[in-house]
Amino acid sequence: MPTFSSLDEISQSLKEMQVPLYVQEVQATVRPVVLFTRRQMPDDPLPTCTSKVGGFPDLPIDFPWPERPAFPDAERRAEQFRREAERTRALFE
Repeated sequence: MPTFSSLDEISQSLKEMQVPLYVQEVQATVRPVVLFTRRQMPDDPLPTCTSKVGGFPDLPIDFPWPERPAFPDAERRAEQFRREAERTRALFE
């Protein structure tokens, strides 16, 4: 998927695709975004404190991982999330 850094780049791309009539309509839908690109890498070769999403945290071996007990109404909450997910999915069918 192409990405653009300005409205002018979008306009130029649409003209090159021979659809210049839609420039204003497309530009009206443009919103700023932050694009994250992902590269899969093993954790081991990464230096400590490298910024990453996912993987194992950079913590000492004996660090106690924080935990909390389950919600007393966990099953009810899970069912509520399932219903909401189903409603959301149905919107896109």
